[in-house]
Order: sequence, then structure tokens, then C-alpha cells
Amino acid sequence: MSFLEVNGAALAFAEAGGGELTPLVFVHGHPFDRTMWRPQLQAFAGSGRRLLAADLRGYGQSETTPGKVGLDIFAGDLAALLAARGIEGPVVVCGLSMGGQIAMEFCRRFPERVAGLVLAATTPQAETEAGKRATPWPTGCWPKGFGRTLTRRLRRCCRPRASPLCRRSPPKSSR
Repeated sequence: MSFLEVNGAALAFAEAGGGELTPLVFVHGHPFDRTMWRPQLQAFAGSGRRLLAADLRGYGQSETTPGKVGLDIFAGDLAALLAARGIEGPVVVCGLSMGGQIAMEFCRRFPERVAGLVLAATTPQAETEAGKRATPWPTGCWPKGFGRTLTRRLRRCCRPRASPLCRRSPPKSSR
């Protein structure tokens, strides 16, 4: 685990893997932290992809900042962290729950940085009290086997038959 200051907050993050294929970026949901992605980081470590999972500001070991933090701030932090780590090309962003909402906001704000999205247990609508009551299982209590299912689906997305953007990094610009 490492720390890096971006946009005025020290963020904790973990990196694994490496190679020429399109990087995978994992965004946790509330109230989790980057450690929820440990099985996926381990599963994809030898896949030829650079992998990154960060604690969002105010979560895990990242710094808490005063005031309300919106999806736009989380998405901006993610873009700044990628740039600071030298990840300049498009990435596949994987988000769970609130992390999926952040992934969608990242895609909206930085479309040139997105090669693909993997969304799980998320919605594009803001969470409401009615939505919380309608959740099929209590927050933080995912169904048995959820992590294995997510890993299997990620592997399927990243097979050689997947979209060319998902399979490889685009060539570097000559500029």
C-alpha cells in the first residue's frame, strides 16, 4: 500500500500487475475500502495489465476532508491519481455500488480516459431513502460467492475475444 496526495487529500492505494494491456481500475463502494478488491487484484496480477485500487477520500486509510464529497470530487481524485501514477491512456473502470456511480461520473467527465466500464450492484440514480429500503440484502452483506462471480465476469470481459479496447492499450501518440 502507498499514499499519494491528489487534489488536497492523501489517498491510500494498492497497485499490482503490469504490462501492455489496458489497465483495470477498481472503485469500492460505501462503506468499504480498497481491500474489497484484493481477490480481483490477485486474480489479475499476472494478466499483463496494470491494476489499481484506491481508498476514496474519507474511506479506509485515505485522508478525510471537511464538507460533503460528491461523485464529481471522487471522479476527479481518480483521474488525478491515474495521472500521478503515469497511467495516461484509457482504462477499464470497475465499480461496485457507490463505486459504480463514481465510475459512471468518471466516464461522463473523462470519456477519453475510459476503454470500458464494469458495473456491479449500482444504479445511475442517486440513492434515496426508498432505495435503501428496497435493497435486496443489507448493506455490507453481499450474497455468498459474489466476489468469485465478479472475478469470473471480469475475466470474461477481458478475454481475447472482448472489445479491442479492452484487450490492449492504444498505441502511444507520436506527439
